[in-house]
Amino acid sequence: EDLTGKDEIGGAELDCSVLYRQRIGEEREVVLGITDEKGAPVVGKDKGMSEVKLRVRLESRVLGLAAAQDAQEAWVPNEKRRIVATLVRASHLPKKDMMGKVDPLVVFEQQGREFKSSVRKSTYDPEWEGGERIELDWVESEGAAEAVGTIGVRVMDWEALGKNELVGSTGVDGELVHMRKVGEESEVTLELADGDGKAVVGEDGLGAEVVFRVCVERSFGAALDCLDEEEEWSEREQRRVVVTVVSASHLPKKDMMGSCDPFASVRMDGKEFKTKVAKGTYEPVWEERVEMQWTKLAPKGAMKVTL
Repeated sequence: EDLTGKDEIGGAELDCSVLYRQRIGEEREVVLGITDEKGAPVVGKDKGMSEVKLRVRLESRVLGLAAAQDAQEAWVPNEKRRIVATLVRASHLPKKDMMGKVDPLVVFEQQGREFKSSVRKSTYDPEWEGGERIELDWVESEGAAEAVGTIGVRVMDWEALGKNELVGSTGVDGELVHMRKVGEESEVTLELADGDGKAVVGEDGLGAEVVFRVCVERSFGAALDCLDEEEEWSEREQRRVVVTVVSASHLPKKDMMGSCDPFASVRMDGKEFKTKVAKGTYEPVWEERVEMQWTKLAPKGAMKVTL
C-alpha cells in the first residue's frame, strides 16, 4: 500500500477461451506485461516494464465411472469377481476440529462391510503415496453383482477419542464396476457431499473430492477349463506348467510373538517347489517363478498350493 492508499500495482489477463483450448496436460510458460487501471504499462523502479511470469497447464477429469459398452466384459461360468480400489488422494477438505486441521481416512463399504484406509494426519489434501490397495469382497456371480448396489465411499476425520466424524461421502454403482473389463484400471474422481446431500466445500473454498483407481479382478478357483477350449496334444509334443507365485493376502497370526513368516509350497506329480520365506508380514509378495517338469502326458491328480 502506497501513500495514495492503493495497494494494487497492476494486472494482466489471459483469455479463458484460449486457456481451455490448449493441449491437456502440457505445461506452458507465459510472460504477461502488467498494466494499470487505465491500461497503461506499469514501469518499474529500474525503468523496466513490469511483468509476471506464469506456468499454465490444462487438466482434465471425468467425474464418476464411465458406463461405456466397450468397457464391459461378460461373465463366464464358475467365475467370481472383486473390486480393488487403490486410494490416491483426497483434496480440498474442510476444517473439522477446533484445534488443528483434519486427520482423514477413507472408508469403502460394500453390502454393510467396511474397508478402511490408513490415516493421514493434519492435512486438508491427504495423499496415499504410491496408492493404498483396498480389496473388497468377492462376488460369486453376475446375479450377486447386481445385488451389490451402491459401494459407499466416505472420507472420515479420525478421532483419538470417540467416533470418527464424517467429512463427506459419495459412491459408485457396484454392478457397473463389476461389469468392467477385468484387469483394466481406471482413475475415478468423485465429489463429496455432506449428510444433507450438499457439496462439501474445503478450507480453501474449493469443492472437496476423493480420487482412487478402480480395477476388477477375477478368480475361477480350480475351474480353469472355462477359460479356453481344450487343445489337443500333437505327436512328439511335450508340455510343462509354469507358475508364478505372486502374493498372499489377509493371513492369520500364527506365532505368539510377531506376525507371520510365510512361504508357499507348490506340489504336482510328486514334486515340491518352495518360495523364499517372507519375514514378519500378513501380506507377503514373492513374484517367484516355478517351472514344472516337461511331460508327454498330463500328470494325474491336482496341483496343490500350501502356505
